[in-house]
Amino acid sequence: MFLLIKKIHRALVWIIITLGLVMGGTGLLLKFPAFADSYFSFFVPVQIRYLHNQISVYFSIALALMMITGIWMYIYPAWTGWQHRHGQRNDH
Repeated sequence: MFLLIKKIHRALVWIIITLGLVMGGTGLLLKFPAFADSYFSFFVPVQIRYLHNQISVYFSIALALMMITGIWMYIYPAWTGWQHRHGQRNDH
């Protein structure tokens, strides 16, 4: 179970990095509209805002899942160690 959670967590890290880069880029274009108009004139500011808003939902979901898997990876070794020390481990 721990290894599966670790693989999911690692995949979520890459998703967060990718979505974070896109959100950072669109956020910069929204923050500096003159830069967006001069270098990215093919994007309308409404499109940039829409893309930023749509990606933020997936970013938030991926971040929440990454937090849950990270907490699991932090707690699981301590929990199994506690069970092993107290003789409550079931290895069926």
